[in-house]
Amino acid sequence: ATVGYDQYNDGRKLGQYAGKWINDNLGGKAQVAVLGFTLMIWGQARTKGIEEGLMAVAPNATIVARQNAISPVEGLNVTRTILQANPDINVIVGVEDPAIEGAYKAWVASGRDPKQKGVFLGGLDGTAPALNLLKEGDNIYQASMAIPLKLVGDAIAETAHKLVTEGKAPDNIV
Repeated sequence: ATVGYDQYNDGRKLGQYAGKWINDNLGGKAQVAVLGFTLMIWGQARTKGIEEGLMAVAPNATIVARQNAISPVEGLNVTRTILQANPDINVIVGVEDPAIEGAYKAWVASGRDPKQKGVFLGGLDGTAPALNLLKEGDNIYQASMAIPLKLVGDAIAETAHKLVTEGKAPDNIV
């Protein structure tokens, strides 16, 4: 039996949200960095979802950098390089909040204002540091798409129940 959730769809939601933000705050144009993770299937799906969702909503945004990063250290290091090569980046989205937390630190360490208007950072998974940055408000950390934990938990219980009572289980993707 398999219990999981739709990695592409969650990535797409983040991309669409970032695209709407770009349209509302930047007139539809932005220079975007994507911190993906192409080494794993789940990361490929999230990355593809982010990019396709973003471009569907804000087609005039330009993805100027793509790097693999899922940890705070990787996010920090690749974002330092991205900011040096592309100083006008104003949107950074990623497949994992820890990488975006690192991107936030790189932004600040480069002397940029963490409260700068017209900048969007957003990731996936709803980690405690990301949620704390969101709770602070009035900073560049704009979004975190959290895992639907209740739905995943319900699917685990349903799957176990069906295995015990029916001898088989559905594949649950939430």
